[in-house]
Amino acid sequence: MELAEIISDNITGEDLRIISICGRFYRVKPPTPFVLGRMLKYLSRINLPESNDRMSLIAKSAEQYRYMDRVIAIAILGDRMLTPWNRLRLWLYGRRFRKASDGDRLMAFKDILSIVIPDCFFVYARLAMELTNRVARRSAD
Repeated sequence: MELAEIISDNITGEDLRIISICGRFYRVKPPTPFVLGRMLKYLSRINLPESNDRMSLIAKSAEQYRYMDRVIAIAILGDRMLTPWNRLRLWLYGRRFRKASDGDRLMAFKDILSIVIPDCFFVYARLAMELTNRVARRSAD
């Protein structure tokens, strides 16, 4: 039952994260393909090492702060149109996030990535495949 609720929340967009950065809290919903498209330009420039050493991860990310800040800002802005006002908001978020500590920035970035690439992705794919097989069997009968 719990897995069904997780899947339902992700499909309907009710699964959200509260991230904290620079002493403020922001609500981030799972990105739509439109928002993910905006993020990809900046996500593709972030190269984090796969080691579990937190210090090397932070040192590597320090070179890429502006890209991480932009991804976080886009995730917070969400599915809103890029009107001049929202472009200003993106700029203001980026400026505010420059003052973030390494730990805050990294934690916010990881929370956003956990929404973009859910831990249960392969479980979802397996359930979708089983559902497709059941539908195909019923239509064949």
